[in-house]
Amino acid sequence: MLSSSVSHQLTQHTSLFLTGRNMLNAPIATYRRDLAGYLQQKNKYGSNWTFGVKGTY
Repeated sequence: MLSSSVSHQLTQHTSLFLTGRNMLNAPIATYRRDLAGYLQQKNKYGSNWTFGVKGTY
């Protein structure tokens, strides 16, 4: 799973941000502990992106 975050300061009190989680849309696999190599569950949730403006005072 590839995740990244970037931000840019516009002014002293304002910035923009962009965050991406699971950017390559990789499936998440869960394996059983008692049986080596046995796939128990595989989920594909998609990527998640967040963009915003942050302000401080």
